[in-house]
Amino acid sequence: MIHRLAAWAALGAATLLAGCVQTPPLGYDVLAARCPALTAAGPVEASRPIYFVGSNLPDCRGPVPLLTVGRGTPMPYGSPTPYGGPVRYGVATAPTAPKQKQPDLALVAADAWHARLAKDLAASGGRLLLFVHGYNNSPFAALERADLIAAAAHFDGPVVAFVWPSQASLTKYTWDEENARWTQPYADALLADLAGSARDVLLVSHSMGNRIAIDALRALERSSPEAARRIHTMVLADPDIDREMFDRDIAGSLVAPGRSITLYASDHDLPLRSSRVVHGAFRVGDLRCGTKVKGARCYAAPVKGMDIVDLSDVSATLLGHADFVEGPAGNADLCRVLNGKAARGREPVAKGDAYLLTAAAATREDCPEGKKRLQP
Repeated sequence: MIHRLAAWAALGAATLLAGCVQTPPLGYDVLAARCPALTAAGPVEASRPIYFVGSNLPDCRGPVPLLTVGRGTPMPYGSPTPYGGPVRYGVATAPTAPKQKQPDLALVAADAWHARLAKDLAASGGRLLLFVHGYNNSPFAALERADLIAAAAHFDGPVVAFVWPSQASLTKYTWDEENARWTQPYADALLADLAGSARDVLLVSHSMGNRIAIDALRALERSSPEAARRIHTMVLADPDIDREMFDRDIAGSLVAPGRSITLYASDHDLPLRSSRVVHGAFRVGDLRCGTKVKGARCYAAPVKGMDIVDLSDVSATLLGHADFVEGPAGNADLCRVLNGKAARGREPVAKGDAYLLTAAAATREDCPEGKKRLQP
């Protein structure tokens, strides 16, 4: 009965994903008009910010900027863009106003942003964490997820979130797919920029964001193999990618000497079940096999240098789509992965370098959590 309800839920979600369209918001030129006045010209003074690079259009009508779900190119193609182009640099910090729920944002001139990042990189020994969010994430949700990942790993170096115009709507899955493709060149440029200045880049991506992160890394491998070797750690969380195409075309291209790759997947991931209904093919992060064999799980093809971690038995979230950081066991395992510590609470399964994560992984004396940066 439970499996039947889950199947109906997935089908209903898939219908919503494909079915509704709305007119995009208007007045982009008005929203962007005052942004240059709200861009800091000098150094970034915020303490322990979450850095972001956004291809979203900012809304600068208020005293502080907000990131909208619109693309950063509101004018017709080829028209002048006096508001500063498609990419904005900024920082997010803990809210300062009483009862304020969302973090403060500040847009920053690119040179000032890079100068402050270089300072923080030097203090961290050259280590940096880059997070790429997925479908149905608002800009604030993406920043908070980056903060949660950094806290899970007790990561003290600079944290950068690449924020792209997800529509933050269950009904606009295909819109997000199109915007993910549109934003790819900006993600490629950011990864090349960061890998060119950092000694060690930890690249973490979630859901649809895995497509962006993977394509950015593959582009960097082609353009600058030496810089690509600085991506020492890669986490693919709940990838919304065709499983067969991942096995055939992608997985082997990600492996490199000195690079640790961890793929988190589950057979309780309802959004990826819905994605399978939309696309007609199983997703990498969904371990279901499409058979009636009870308990059967289908993993991505084994690739030496890539660990597949099965979160099915430690699922702790309603949708099963963020257990890698929102569940106690996944959160602790992620901490060990990002800190290069020995795994615990993993049981090998028959297929290649695949492991079943158990509740024992949640014990974390060896890898304590850190403090969130976007909370007072």
